[in-house]
Amino acid sequence: MTYRLPKDFADESKSIPRLLGGLIRRMAVTISDAARWQLLGQRGGQGGDETVEVENFSGIGFYARPPSSGGKPEAIVAAIGGAKAQVIVATRDEATRAAMAGGIDDDETAVYNSHALLLVKADGTIEVGSTPLAEPTLKATTYRTAQTALSTAMEAFATAVGVFGTAVAADPTMTPLHPITCAAATVLAAAGTALAAAVVAFESGSVTYPSTIAKVT
Repeated sequence: MTYRLPKDFADESKSIPRLLGGLIRRMAVTISDAARWQLLGQRGGQGGDETVEVENFSGIGFYARPPSSGGKPEAIVAAIGGAKAQVIVATRDEATRAAMAGGIDDDETAVYNSHALLLVKADGTIEVGSTPLAEPTLKATTYRTAQTALSTAMEAFATAVGVFGTAVAADPTMTPLHPITCAAATVLAAAGTALAAAVVAFESGSVTYPSTIAKVT
């Protein structure tokens, strides 16, 4: 058993050890709406909580703020010139990371916030979508199916118009009850109904398509 003497405790409370222990700290981010972020930490011992405003040294060309709720933002603070000259040198938000980017694989990189994610995959493709677990082809398939239905209906409609025109040309009397004319009109009406339904489906599909995952290879 190792016994500690009063001198040991006295040495630990001296100014230099306390200074060294406070040069690099881990603190919680509470407000981040300016160049200097508000951080919450502990003074140590019986000092209680401490709230400070610290300048954030983010990377050049990249700036991000944590969500105001639902996250768990933290910062690593370095005192480069004493307690009066602290700077944020690293940040993270583990709660949001786990929710949005927790499923990425080896050699992949994610840029995300609490609603969207850009994922650089190991195979060289880039996906832009909601989460790494989102189905890349779900909405795209809906859009493509609607597009195919629209094209098919338009083709059928054009064919029906041609049939109707041929029937009218073969019926110079233009009698409404002529069997050829009536049959052609029925085909034309059915094609028109199908076209209208396909247009509605296409418009519905095209609304969801832009929000799906996009792949850049």
